[in-house]
Amino acid sequence: MAAALIVFAGGTSAVVGTEPASAAPACAKAYQVVKGDSWFSIAKKSSVSQTALYQANQASAASPLYPGGSVCLPDTATVPTTTTTVPGATTTTTIAPAVTLAAFPAQGPCWYTDTWQAPRGGGRLHEGVDIIAKAGQFIYAAIDGTLTRQQLDRAGSLSGNAWWLTGADGTYVFYAHLSAFAPDLAVGSKVVAGQVIGWIGRTGNAAGPHLHFEVHPKGGAPVNPTPIVRAVDGCTIKEPPPQPSGSVPPAPASTLPPASQTGGKSISLAIADLVDVARDPMAGRAGNSRVTAGAMQDNSGIVMAANPHRAGGRPPHGPRAGPTPPTGGRRARRR
Repeated sequence: MAAALIVFAGGTSAVVGTEPASAAPACAKAYQVVKGDSWFSIAKKSSVSQTALYQANQASAASPLYPGGSVCLPDTATVPTTTTTVPGATTTTTIAPAVTLAAFPAQGPCWYTDTWQAPRGGGRLHEGVDIIAKAGQFIYAAIDGTLTRQQLDRAGSLSGNAWWLTGADGTYVFYAHLSAFAPDLAVGSKVVAGQVIGWIGRTGNAAGPHLHFEVHPKGGAPVNPTPIVRAVDGCTIKEPPPQPSGSVPPAPASTLPPASQTGGKSISLAIADLVDVARDPMAGRAGNSRVTAGAMQDNSGIVMAANPHRAGGRPPHGPRAGPTPPTGGRRARRR
């Protein structure tokens, strides 16, 4: 994977790949990380080699592990158990795969990388996966369930247009930055995996078109969704799956953001800025405050700043973790 140095407004920098890895193995089994875990201890508990564990996660010995995150296990692994000791008792709980998606949440071509718990503005950490795709591509229901909450884009919104989709067991997935929602869908609508629920966009705190996607098992805290989406990776699949209605919904009149989100420019000029900077790190145009040097471009022609959220802004996230997905009442704290 080729690498590039990305420098954001304010001086923050990061080294990133210019193309996504395309040979990630499927995540047949998963393990939820607990405090004190290491790659060595997980490999030992799973009866696999550290090398096999690294390969299953596109990781290395330097890759961080975070409690609550999800780690892919090779096919031959034994799903380990976690033992918790409390005064007067010892409880052993089997850690099963956190969530299995029935469909990939976005239409290809697209790409993504693991940015779980990556630092974000205001001292916050990233709690989802950013799936980079062109504006106007379909967004799919990843599970069978009910649309339990909808948010409309507004001034100052972090997530922009957003859906919360809840499954029968209380697990919910969160989608942010949609350009538009599929017609005839509303809070309370039942959907099936693979059904079109909206279109890729860049509403809210987004510097370019992408889908911010979170997974909350049993309605609780988010877990690392990267291995979960990798298990059903659909970034090379352009053809939409069969739809309940027999056809895909008509595209909205426009999937472009208002000019206010591109500094007064058309989206084509805003993207052109990123292309120019990708070709020449010193070619940043005046007025392009979001990207001062560097950009990423993959073979599909999708161009994005290294951090798909606006420089200086806080990242969008799903609702604060809780026992159930928010359906009303006190507004969930946005992250």
